[in-house]
Amino acid sequence: MLDSNSCCDATQLSWLANDLATTTRKWKFAFFHHTPYSCASGFFSNGSNLAVRTSWGPLFEQYGVDIVFDGHDHLYERSGYVDDFHVDGSGGGDGLGTYYVMTGGGGKSVDSPAELTNGVPTVGGSSCYWLASGCLRTPSAPWCSFARFEYTSVRISLDSTLTLQAIDDTGSVFDSFSITKLPPTTTTTSSTTTTSTTTTTTTTVTTTTTTSTTTSTTATSTTTSTTTTATTTTTSTIATTTTTTSTTTTHVPATTTSTSTTVTTATTTTATTSTSTSITTSTTSTVTTSTVPPPTTTTTTTSTSTTTTLPPCPDADGDGVCDASDNCPADPNPDQRDADGDGLGDACDPCTNGVALTKAKVTVTALATPPGDDRARFRGRLALPFPFSPSLDPGTKGVRILLDDSTGARVLDATIPGGAYDYATQTGWKVNPSRTKWLYANGLGGIQGLVRLVVKASASVPGQVDFIALGRNGAYPVPRSNIPVTALFTLDASAGQCGAATFPGPPPAPSCRFSSTGNALSCK
Repeated sequence: MLDSNSCCDATQLSWLANDLATTTRKWKFAFFHHTPYSCASGFFSNGSNLAVRTSWGPLFEQYGVDIVFDGHDHLYERSGYVDDFHVDGSGGGDGLGTYYVMTGGGGKSVDSPAELTNGVPTVGGSSCYWLASGCLRTPSAPWCSFARFEYTSVRISLDSTLTLQAIDDTGSVFDSFSITKLPPTTTTTSSTTTTSTTTTTTTTVTTTTTTSTTTSTTATSTTTSTTTTATTTTTSTIATTTTTTSTTTTHVPATTTSTSTTVTTATTTTATTSTSTSITTSTTSTVTTSTVPPPTTTTTTTSTSTTTTLPPCPDADGDGVCDASDNCPADPNPDQRDADGDGLGDACDPCTNGVALTKAKVTVTALATPPGDDRARFRGRLALPFPFSPSLDPGTKGVRILLDDSTGARVLDATIPGGAYDYATQTGWKVNPSRTKWLYANGLGGIQGLVRLVVKASASVPGQVDFIALGRNGAYPVPRSNIPVTALFTLDASAGQCGAATFPGPPPAPSCRFSSTGNALSCK
């Protein structure tokens, strides 16, 4: 815990450096009030405290602080892996970094989230390069900046995996990410030596016998026996020696290196012995023996393979899929299923294989006044496959309503939960006896301002479903430059019981327009 009111005095700075340098703890966290990184855009926001950033930031990165928790601005923001400094404090990345979480959603009011300029979060004209991406349910989507009342939960499992969750005042988890510490490094060296010896001995014996007999009247010449004998003997010897050495070290991040070396020695020895014997009538024998020195051939082959395990990639939802390629980076979905092929995984797709809404109309008023008094009205018609599968039951399953502007910023994302009507709170669902009409009312101020919703299945047109939603005292900011909007109504996302309304214009096609004063938006 640090006192950021006096962040830069030498005494506290020296204490912080010594504490981080000498600790043997596996996990390291820092807590203080004034945030060094903020992209808040509200009127009362304070922004980044650069003194805190430049004084303490280098130490947090150098000594591997896992997460820095701060506040001051009244909203929730999460950074990516921040690597802004060298070890000597100068600017620039060196591979050492930390994460920052601003958990300031507990104040009397909340500030506004990050503003987008050409899809990039900015504050005061400068890019908020540190913000994490992949947070889809935020007005600054996909950047992780939320204007919500919230608190933060941190859990560490088996001393190896940290999971952080941001939870709003309704108990819903709206952001989550995890950090996994790598296991120790293991180095294994294998050596195999093979020796092959082949000896070939060839012996050739040639015997020639000549007998000559002469008389006075007859000359006889006889050659009697020529015998050649060849004998070949081959002897092979193979010796194999295998040595395995295993060494284990313990440092983080872990790198696993596997080295395999194979040495093969082949030795071939050839010995040739030649013996020649000549026998004549004079009985003379000559034996000649010659030995050829054996040739020796040695072949050495060495192969080395190295496998390196790098630190884990960012994986906010902890599903084993890197955020950069995860089609639902904020919702666990290791199978990456995307039934409708729209690039958004089924786990986070608000409408999978939905239909186009007809007779759609969106109206937002009181836009010219401060947020909190806006009114909204959204109606439309779905033509769903019939018979309904599964059966319609918004009173149990609930309903979700979304409104995005032309930049993709989320203006409204409200989930109306299922549940029977409670007469004490005047909140919940009512349904008629034939279960074709459902009415939701909220006497507690509404969910993001939504206080009334009607869903009706047609008795005469199979599959036809009409709805209307009303909101008041909400905040539905749509800048004049950010139309047309897109509206979505979902009964059951995974079953395709949902539909989207677009207003591409120009008239007579469905289109959006503002009133002359900018106070009202109408799309139809």
